[in-house]
Amino acid sequence: MFHRDFSRGNLLIGCDAQGRPQVEIIDLNRIRFRSVSLAEGMANFDRLPASAEMKRWMAEGYAEVRGVSVEQCLMLWPQGETYAPLNEE
Repeated sequence: MFHRDFSRGNLLIGCDAQGRPQVEIIDLNRIRFRSVSLAEGMANFDRLPASAEMKRWMAEGYAEVRGVSVEQCLMLWPQGETYAPLNEE
């Protein structure tokens, strides 16, 4: 699945009743169902503002579902700007 407009505005992020994170993707008309390479998947994450810690957390989750190492994911992450989380003081 490849979202052609993968951005913070098209993600709803929250927690369920047990406190587990939940993510919902919106703007479904922009989704194309096709194979996505590991490099494409990691490039999509670069559209999201994230601290270095958040990038590591996303890479760990993505590596797990893709069956690859975290290091492979981090090496493919474009060298974009790292942002502080929105609620960080």
